[in-house]
Amino acid sequence: MNINNCWIITEGIAGTENQCIAIAEAMGISYSIKRIGLKFPFNHLSPLILKTAPHSHITGIDWDEPAPDMIIASGRKAIPVALNFKDTYKVFVQNPKINLSHFDLVAIPEHDDVRGDNVIITRGAPNRITSDLLNKEKTKIDLSKFPKNKIAILVGGNSKSHKMPANFADRLYDQLLPFMRTGDYGFMVSVSRRTPPQICDELRNYFDGENCLFYDGQSAKNPYFAYLSNADYILVSEDSTSMLSDALTTGKPTYRLEMDGGSEKFIRLYQSLKRRALLKAFKGDFEKRDYKPLNDAQKIADEIKKRFVKSGSTD
Repeated sequence: MNINNCWIITEGIAGTENQCIAIAEAMGISYSIKRIGLKFPFNHLSPLILKTAPHSHITGIDWDEPAPDMIIASGRKAIPVALNFKDTYKVFVQNPKINLSHFDLVAIPEHDDVRGDNVIITRGAPNRITSDLLNKEKTKIDLSKFPKNKIAILVGGNSKSHKMPANFADRLYDQLLPFMRTGDYGFMVSVSRRTPPQICDELRNYFDGENCLFYDGQSAKNPYFAYLSNADYILVSEDSTSMLSDALTTGKPTYRLEMDGGSEKFIRLYQSLKRRALLKAFKGDFEKRDYKPLNDAQKIADEIKKRFVKSGSTD
């Protein structure tokens, strides 16, 4: 297989961009990232109309560059760029909401309920979690004085589908207080830019003592992967498919922290993961359990390699 030039094309949103990067890394190929913007009126139009966006209304791309061998794209704004390259092998991550035949392969999570001959179904979101990455990140935080049992708490925030209840921090603290009192558990908490400020402050106050680490989602040195690497148990707010998938790729017992709202797609996601004994709602207790970790990035990478060869794009 000969892929000398791969472009990752996104809107610059970290979550979806990391999914594309994860696939390229799983393939073992080099890549360059193109973060695309659209000028008015195309920045307000649907993907169906975006197909016709002229070059002059697209930013973040040099049209004079040689065409790439492969494009891995995600996000509405990436569509008009990807479709401009007729002879390039095109992979789209998530539902592009246009005819799937525009792409050679589309990677769509099971709960999105979209199927097709060129669709590969994933259980969650592809991510960059590997055993090598976790081993590398493990020592980037000092846990020498931490108790043996370590709990990572990954908190997202309000989204189109979910709303963080006002008592989110209080409820979580009440559930974990019995474990805190034993002195046998350490807590590694990470919030995000989407976490409501009040809840962020409350979590900081609750988890700012002995046997606790708190990351505010803003500082340059993000311990996210180190938390995942060192955790014995992982709690994840249920609004984030990406964080849930990250946690379930580690193979460690993972629980979702319930929020208000939701959607049919998320309900299907939770049910699918629960059927496979991967995920439970957190009810205030922990248990060791084994399951087959997610490995969606490698699954997609293997499928691309197989189809790329079949397409005739070989050495």
